Amino acid sequence: MDSVPAMPDTPAPRLKSRLLTLLRPSDWFIPDVVLPWLASRIMLIVVAWIFLHLTTYAVNGKWEIGAQGKTVNVDGRPLSTSRVVTNVFSRWDAGWYLQLARDGYQFVPGQQSNAAFFPVYPFLVRCAHFFAPGKSDGSWLNTGIVVSNLILLLGLTYLYRLVRLDFDTSTAQRSILYLLLFPTTLFFSAVYTESSFLCVTVASVYYARKGKWWLSGLFGAVAVVTRSPGIVMAAPLGLEYLRQRQFKLTRISWDIFAIALPPIALGGFLWFMQWRFGNAFATRDAQFAWAGPGGGLSWPWTTAAEFFKGPITMHGGRHSMIDFAFTVFCFGLCVVSTIRLPMIYAAFGWACLFFTIGWGSFAGMSRYSLAIFPIFVVLALAGRKPTVDRFYLTISTGLAALFMMLFAHWDWVG
Repeated sequence: MDSVPAMPDTPAPRLKSRLLTLLRPSDWFIPDVVLPWLASRIMLIVVAWIFLHLTTYAVNGKWEIGAQGKTVNVDGRPLSTSRVVTNVFSRWDAGWYLQLARDGYQFVPGQQSNAAFFPVYPFLVRCAHFFAPGKSDGSWLNTGIVVSNLILLLGLTYLYRLVRLDFDTSTAQRSILYLLLFPTTLFFSAVYTESSFLCVTVASVYYARKGKWWLSGLFGAVAVVTRSPGIVMAAPLGLEYLRQRQFKLTRISWDIFAIALPPIALGGFLWFMQWRFGNAFATRDAQFAWAGPGGGLSWPWTTAAEFFKGPITMHGGRHSMIDFAFTVFCFGLCVVSTIRLPMIYAAFGWACLFFTIGWGSFAGMSRYSLAIFPIFVVLALAGRKPTVDRFYLTISTGLAALFMMLFAHWDWVG
């Protein structure tokens, strides 16, 4: 009997095989990404829970989510120990993101308003809330916390894959761990944009390194409308594009137009603000109102000079020694990244750092440092030495616990 001929490799089986490969968990995903992510988030929650239960001093002029899921004012009493997870990750700017996700944009010239914030994260919260609806403020904030943590998990996955393109497994593992235990890591799980911005910027750089320029440009465009430092994305992407083509104009092809997607996204957002408020620069003007006297764009060296002119404080305000220390720390690691990391890493790190401190102040650098992911790759390389590894993990974990306690009690962290 003649043998039965083999079936041809049709498109349907090929597609099925690729989907199964994509969805199959990798050997590193659970131990190297999920477990550190889960353990670090549990640590923050436990620290905050214990601290709130031990805290008895009164708080004034703040708010929290009460037993019925509604916002209640806190004045002259200790913070509640109910709804701990919701409350400890919903301080400060979380109120603005809640308002933006629930009610949309508002802008009043010369006053603080939610127009100062970019739309991607609130839009994701609004979309997620559609599938888990609830009328209370608590339900919106819980949705924001879930969105932040899931996007963080995705961002960590991209970071691991990115680091593995150039370095070994242990370096990728430490990059994830060091990021998750950075002193201000709490913002990755809070109703803030840190996790979203990390995810889209790392994804953009990852696809650029892989030469997938339209995906890279698309994620870069999303970064532009996630956080203001996203405006710098076109620079490192353009530099990487030229590097891959050995800086020869004859090798440039039509896919270079993918790098124009971030500027196009910025133009689209400006158009929206013009249509919505009659002011294309409403976000900038709202941020200037937020900055108060002395706010606005300036050269980084001008920011440094202005810092030493005012009364230096340990923490808080425009002359915080803690924020200055974080700035110096990031600056030093960016210098090292120029030597040790691929060009696109260093270009992104410098652009993000200079853009951030170019707003005329070092205030908030303890938090803004989270966005500069190349510094964690540099730290991971230094962590090959056991002494450096133990030192970083000890100091950073202790500070992460301290900052979580401060943030949980409405003290300014960044």
